[in-house]
This record gives sequence, C-alpha cells and structure tokens, in this order.
Amino acid sequence: SEHYGVGNNSLSCLNRTATWHGIQLPISSYVKVGNTYDFSAYVKQNTGEDVNINMLLQYTDTNGELKYVPVNSEFQEGKTCKSGEWVELSGSGVIAENKGDVALCIECPNSETASFLVDELTIVGEPLSDNKFEPDAELYRSMVEKGVYKTGNNARLKEVIKKAREGKDVSLAYIGGSVTEGGGYNPNSACYAEVSATAFAQKYGVNGGENVHFINAGMSGTPSDIGIVRYDRDVIKRLPSGSDHPDVLFIEFAVNDSGCATKGGAYEGLIRQALKSGSAVVLVFSVFNNLNRVCELDYRKYGEKYELPMISTANAIENVYTDNGFYDWFFNDQYHPNRNGYKLMADCILEMIDQVDKEEAEEDNIKDVDSINPVTSSIYEGIKMIDSSTSADSDNAIGAINVGGFSGKDSALPTFQYVYYGKANAPWFPNNWQRPKNGSTDPLTIDINCQTFMLVYKESSESAYGSADLYVDGVKKSTLKSYNKTGWNNGKVCVALKEKTSSMHRIELKMSEGNEDKKFTLYAIGYKTDGKDAVGIDPPVKPTAKPEPTLAPTPTPTPTVGPTASPKTNTKKVTPPGKVTVKSAKAKGKKATIKWAKVKGAAGYQVQYSTSKKFKNSKVLTTKKTSVTIKKLKKKTYYVKVKAYKLDGKKKVYGKWSKVKRFKV
Repeated sequence: SEHYGVGNNSLSCLNRTATWHGIQLPISSYVKVGNTYDFSAYVKQNTGEDVNINMLLQYTDTNGELKYVPVNSEFQEGKTCKSGEWVELSGSGVIAENKGDVALCIECPNSETASFLVDELTIVGEPLSDNKFEPDAELYRSMVEKGVYKTGNNARLKEVIKKAREGKDVSLAYIGGSVTEGGGYNPNSACYAEVSATAFAQKYGVNGGENVHFINAGMSGTPSDIGIVRYDRDVIKRLPSGSDHPDVLFIEFAVNDSGCATKGGAYEGLIRQALKSGSAVVLVFSVFNNLNRVCELDYRKYGEKYELPMISTANAIENVYTDNGFYDWFFNDQYHPNRNGYKLMADCILEMIDQVDKEEAEEDNIKDVDSINPVTSSIYEGIKMIDSSTSADSDNAIGAINVGGFSGKDSALPTFQYVYYGKANAPWFPNNWQRPKNGSTDPLTIDINCQTFMLVYKESSESAYGSADLYVDGVKKSTLKSYNKTGWNNGKVCVALKEKTSSMHRIELKMSEGNEDKKFTLYAIGYKTDGKDAVGIDPPVKPTAKPEPTLAPTPTPTPTVGPTASPKTNTKKVTPPGKVTVKSAKAKGKKATIKWAKVKGAAGYQVQYSTSKKFKNSKVLTTKKTSVTIKKLKKKTYYVKVKAYKLDGKKKVYGKWSKVKRFKV
C-alpha cells in the first residue's frame, strides 16, 4: 500500500537472491523497432543504507545475443537511492532490431537481497499501430467451440433447461475466485457469471427470464478451501424461498488452488455436496496470461470422474494468445479478463448448454454419491460454517464455546464487489473473533463433535498481527502466522482434523509465546460431523499450559454439553448506542474537520477514514468529542464514517456506522 503517486498501491519486489533479480515488463506490443522512447519510474528501498537501482532494456539481438542496455547512459551501474526516499529513474532508449520480446527491467546491481518498490512507470513515444486483435465471426466461433472441453452427462442440465422453459423457478449459482466475482473490470455486471446467467434467462426462461435466479458467490483471491467453508452461507442460504440447492452450480477455483491446504479435497467436496443435493455441476477453468492454466489439467480428473461439463478458457484462446494485440483484447491485467474476455467465457458456457440442449437425453449417471469412491477425498463434503454468531444452543455438534481473549471484532476486512444480501461493500467475514492487541491471554476453546475441522484466519501486512498456536485435545497441531508482509487481509486455511468418524474434541487457539502483545483474527471455522449424538462423550483433554517444574499439571475440567455457565451477576447488559449522524466533512489545506451529532449515552466515538470507498488501508481515530480534525492529508478524495460506543466495564460496545461522507482535499 506504500505508493508514490495516484492510486493506493505500488509494485513490491521481494525475496531477491541475485543482483539480476528484479521486475520485467514485456513492451514489444507497445513500441516500434527503431523509435526512441522516454522511460520513467519512481523507486524506493527501505534497507537502511544506499542501494543502486537501475532501469534497463533487455532484448535478444538479431545474432541471438542477449543484451542489457541502461536507459540512462550516465548510470551504467544504476542510480544511488537513499533508504526511505522515492527516487526517479529516467532516460531514453532506442528499440533495436530484435528476436523475441523487448522488456523493460528494474534491478539492484550492487545488492543481491535488497527489496524495493516501483510506482508511476511511464513510457512516452509513438505507440505500435498494428497491435489490434479483432477476431472475425469465423475465428470467434471456433474459439467458443474450442472452449467447450466436455459436455459431460447431460441428464441434469437437460432437466434444468426443461424447467426454465416451463416457467418453473431455476437458480444458477457461481462460486469461485476473483474471475467469478468480476475482479479487474468494471462494471461488475460484465463478469462471465452474470453475462452467462442473463443470456440463459433470456434464451430459456419465460417473460424475459423472470423465473431464472442468479447467485454470484465469487470471493477474490480465495481457493476452494475457503469456498467449501462458506458454501452454505453464500450459496444455499441465498437461494429463493423453498429451494435447498441451486439447479446449476458453476465452480471456478482452479487458478486459485495452487498450494491449497486440502490439495483438491475441498474442490471435490464442493462437487460431491452439490451432486448429492441434486444440482447439475459445471467446472469452469479460467486462465492467466501466457496460457497459465494453473490447476486446470490436474482438476480435469474430477470432471472425468463425475462426467461433468467442463469449460476451458485456455483451450478457447490457445491458438491466438500469442497474436499481436491479443493481450489487450482479452485481459484487463495478467489475471483477469476484460469485457471481451468475460464475454468469451460466457459464450463458451452458452455454447455448452446449447450443445446439451440438442443432444439425445442420457440417464443420470449419479444415483448415489456415497457409493462413488472419491478421487482425492470425501471428508470435506458437507462442511458447515461456524463464526462468532454461532452458539452451542444453535448447533447440536457444539458442546461449548468460550471465546477467551478472542472477544473483539475486526472491521478491517475485504468486501464483496457485488451486492451481497442486498448490501453493497459487504465485508467477507463480519462475525469474526479477534484477539485485540495486548488483550487477554485466555485461549479460544470449542468442544465439538466432528471428524473434519478447518480454520480460516486473517493474513495481514500490519506488523501488529502475530501468531497463534492451535491445540487439538491438548496436543499442539500448528502455529498460525497471521502476519505476512504480502498479506492483504485475505483468508488463510489450516486443516486441524481429518478423521474417518466423528468424536468429541477440544480445540484451543492461543497466542504463541512472544506474541502476547499482538493481534490475531479468526475469520471462520468449518467442520464436518457424521451426525451421531455426542452427548456423554468426553474429549481426551490434555493441559496445554507448561507446568511449573515442581508441580503436577492442573487438570482440565471435563467439558459439559451446552454452553458453559457463567457466574450470575447483577450487571445489566449494555445495549449498543444509536447510529451516528455525520453533520459535515470539510477539508481546508491538508486538514479536514469531521463533525457529527451527539449520541445519547455514548462514551466516545470511533472515526474511520480512507481514500478507498471500500475503506481498504483505512486509518482509525478514537475521541470523546463530537468532532475531529485529521491532519497531513494528501490531495485526494477521502471517505469517512463514524460510530459511537458505550462502555461495559473496560469493553467497548459499538453502535452502527454512520452513512459514509466524502470530502476532497
């Protein structure tokens, strides 16, 4: 988030182990051979000492020799950059005749390990004029047809088409990462999911498709590990009244699942759970730049096993992706399609459905999912989600929940890009457990009857976040590291339990030694139970605390079924304060003053402001007054909101956020 100019971010180059390691931008599709171009970029390093940083043109000449030419001849070994300061690298270069790509490179010639930031890169000169990719109707048609990898067993999809034509309610649900969410391109409605759902409704539905319902359950940057945890919340509970499963579930996670914790198990779990409920399942494989399929080739085995329709975007573009101008025609960035790319994906889906519609009907190949041996695993099928709104009374599998020191709520959360449960900019996991900085050291404990247990926790680049140790039945299983300098408040998954049958377990999460002054946020928990009654089963609890050398360990009390009783007190429960009304938000110079109406009974107020509408990288102020002056602001548009709080002992009880106010500096 540290940046030089406009926008909220810069490019970070980390983990270098050689002087030539750095960043590289291919520019062949922008520049003409023989022409001169002016290059400029701002760089910054925070090593604590001077470091040379250089900008070079890299190309292979007509003799096949690799060349590196500094764009500024005065700095053959790079420009000296002081630690903590933004420095401009600039110069001019002639694009020489070459074989292959010409690239602009930035590196540190006198340091093998220095990390650095790059921002505001510009190239000035005559653009390449013949870089447009414009497929004619015949070429586009062939791309669409190649994108349909398999139509699979058609029984369930043909039934869905029939229902839609008869005017019966049909639900199309899409779950995946940022490509499903519509990331990288605005408006969000241009994403492949909504485009294909709208086209299906118009072609097969009645009265303009009013009987076809669309659910977008994409979540940017997340794997199927998180998808299986939130499936019930983000798909099943958003279905129209009276429906308990989507008629079609489109799954798009393959490009996000590299290195996932369940090694494809959660991906198969989604397939099996949807098939068992009666849904038709379609696998959608998106693609990154340079035809990077990531997990597609490996994940095709799930489609083959269950005879599912499969859409391969990589197949659709494999004959044209190296054509001049194709990148700009298809991609918004190296990971996300633009409007053309999203439409191509949608058209591939519609082509597959059209082919199914014309095929002879087949008998449904899925009679009993439980009788089908899984490719990877079935232990993630039917995962349920727990968050801080869940109580032992609301879930029979839970014996007791004690939040301990994890009693706070984290509000610095990523948000959905689409309207979610009727709300714009809705946070991903609002009902989380946060252990505040310097909070109680008491662990979060859950007694639960389960066979599979997963945790989704926050990764943050904020150094105030630390690590927590996970114990299962008194045995340390893992250390969850919340601080990651490349984290962006994304979710990380840890699988704590994978058993064949359910039994009662005690799960404990406590701050790691040396991290007692740090923060930690647990977003959500996923678990699976075989449904057998856990009453009367005691978990084999062992003490997690290290005993004193001369003392025996203090025995852990046997958990009881139901919530742990609390001592009765005469303390009246504190009700949250009312919603704040912001009167004004005005800037003068580099300062801004925010004023709001007093809220009855409020002990103080929290003010949050950011240059992002979604309050990414926001800052928070706390005051007992009804106004605040924010200083050292930049020339940008800011967004601010305020909420009141009351005190329940030392604990703050917050009211709702005010409406967001905007001001310009």
